[in-house]
Amino acid sequence: LWWKILKFEFNDFKKFLNFTVFYIENYFTRPKRFFLEKVVGHQNFIMTVTPIYVGDLPCKSKDGQLTSGIDEKFLRDLFAEYGKIIDGDQAILIKTREDRNGNPYCFAFINFQTYEDALNAVRELNYTKLDGCPIRLSIADKETRKIRQSGQGNLFIKNLDKDIEVSQLHDAFANFGEIISCKIPTDENGKSRGYGYVQFRKPEEAEQAMNDLK
Repeated sequence: LWWKILKFEFNDFKKFLNFTVFYIENYFTRPKRFFLEKVVGHQNFIMTVTPIYVGDLPCKSKDGQLTSGIDEKFLRDLFAEYGKIIDGDQAILIKTREDRNGNPYCFAFINFQTYEDALNAVRELNYTKLDGCPIRLSIADKETRKIRQSGQGNLFIKNLDKDIEVSQLHDAFANFGEIISCKIPTDENGKSRGYGYVQFRKPEEAEQAMNDLK
């Protein structure tokens, strides 16, 4: 693991004072996520089905069973306004898991007919709050998966004020390039742990963010 450490003050958000940024090259997200990618051809037209990852969905544990408070119909109704979702039983997949500490979590994959539809949904609905918790959206195609697994362009930010929301963290870095992942880990009560991750599509964008914020 290799990193650079940089301290800076961010004036636009008073709560972003004196947090520390690490540049991480070898960061692998957990748990491992599966991704769906499919190409459908028809005469001279090719439609690329593009999945998006939907994280931090409401999740409950009852009588030893994990259940999501969100069903497929709800997600289809929520996302359909922003892009065309494919038909069939592979259109929306909802999964529930437990982390290493036994805490339940829920996520989903939604398959859109085109990359543009998927991107529009991410832009319009990222950090929308469901049951008071912001969901996290990201493109989950093969190229983006490779970038995320490589750890390139990934920043680790510590000493965050615990009142900072993930949308604010995203907005603080958005001007430096395309962010493919932004996360603030939380404890079992849903409270911030005081650090976060921001990963850019291009490593040079992460470097630029650090250089400009010195």
